[in-house]
Amino acid sequence: MKLRSNRQTATDEAANRLQHRTGSSHTDLTQDMTDAAAMDTSQQRGTNGDHQLRDDIHVKGKPVAQLTHSSSDVEMTNELSNDGSTCNHAKQDLPPSSPSWGVIKRILHINIFLYAACFWLQTGVLPYLTKKLGMDMVVYGYLQTFYNIILLVGTPIFGRFGDLYGGRAALTLAYAMAASMYGLLGMATTGAFVFLSRVPALFLSANHGTQMVIADLTDEGQRAESLGRLRMTYGLGMIVGPLIGGQVTKYYSEQHAALVSCLGSLLSVMLVQLFIPVQTKKVAVTKIQEEKSKTGIFSLKKYVTLLTQTPGALFFLLVTMVSGLPNSILHSMFPMILMEKFELSAEYNGYVLSSLAIIGMLIQGLCIGPLTKRFSDMALLRASAVLLIVSFTLMIFAQNVTYLALIMLPLTCGNSVIGIILNTVMTKIVSAADTGTMLGLGSAGGSLVSIFAPTIGGILMKQCGFFSFGIVGLVANAILLVILCRN
Repeated sequence: MKLRSNRQTATDEAANRLQHRTGSSHTDLTQDMTDAAAMDTSQQRGTNGDHQLRDDIHVKGKPVAQLTHSSSDVEMTNELSNDGSTCNHAKQDLPPSSPSWGVIKRILHINIFLYAACFWLQTGVLPYLTKKLGMDMVVYGYLQTFYNIILLVGTPIFGRFGDLYGGRAALTLAYAMAASMYGLLGMATTGAFVFLSRVPALFLSANHGTQMVIADLTDEGQRAESLGRLRMTYGLGMIVGPLIGGQVTKYYSEQHAALVSCLGSLLSVMLVQLFIPVQTKKVAVTKIQEEKSKTGIFSLKKYVTLLTQTPGALFFLLVTMVSGLPNSILHSMFPMILMEKFELSAEYNGYVLSSLAIIGMLIQGLCIGPLTKRFSDMALLRASAVLLIVSFTLMIFAQNVTYLALIMLPLTCGNSVIGIILNTVMTKIVSAADTGTMLGLGSAGGSLVSIFAPTIGGILMKQCGFFSFGIVGLVANAILLVILCRN
């Protein structure tokens, strides 16, 4: 009881001094709180050893800081006193003039729906457009390789840009580049023009940028579920996009479908400017400014340091690349496979892609949360690898669309879980200031294997046949399972 009384006395003295010094500087505020902490610390040591004082000092009923006798907490007090408030949750860290977290979350989901719809709308019609312009399967593979080279270069830079300049700038850049890419594709009349339309993909990272903002605004315990729901919304867009693309192509042309995607992306740019805060990170502005001056966007040293000095970074980057190789080979050629191997029209091609999106959407939106609460990240990665081994083995024997659709069910489940868990882990192993950069490096790892995937896929389809995709997936995921079990 005596200790409690002494603690309250120290707290009251500091509070009284704060209330009578409304014109004092932040230095005085910090000194008062440091003195109070020192008085109480000495009293506690005489009674109960080396304890810390963590009572809140209140000014006009609002918490200003928490006191400890450590120098790091005094630094934090300076930052908070400059800001005028403290926040225990991410959604409270937003500037007073920003929209509420609920509004921001809804806009993020609307935009990721539009992004997915626009991307898959033009993806579904791209094989038909390239064929109409005289590009064969091998050249189509080269196009996909060129596209992934662009992504490899751009995604780490985009991630660093988002960390330094904030969520609004990053998402505006991503959606503007998407509109440019789809607009150029809509005007394409030659194969060379189609290749040119892929150049804006350098910063086509709206999905990556949205994941960064979600990571900034959610606690680690809820992050996997939030990212899963985001992917569920993406799945809705993936359902709608190919359906629209098939109908627009049926009644107009492939170029018109690409222009529809361009309009959707421009709408996303407008929504970002209206509703997304300039900065969403729980990091002091001074620290971000210091990072800009020290490293900047194009600092290779920053990327290398983040990978080599962050525990687990290189390991999970390796897992991303190994798991991504067979999927990139399959997905880069999947619309072409449906067209050539199974002889589906653009309309039915869209139906198949939409069906797969429904499966992924349900897994990501409804199952990820319960799974992450019951099992560890590593256990989920291992189970997904086993599921993928089974799925690719069955793919070797696929001869019709119905059989293929049944195989794609467990395949999509495994890929969905691996994708969400890897993105979640990438944001957990680094500080809040570097989540965008780390996600960018993870995306770059996927893009690195995707550079070779379309070319490999084109050669496999032309020289060996569709069954070879199953063999490649079986071998790659067996290697992945060994890596996961040894670590």
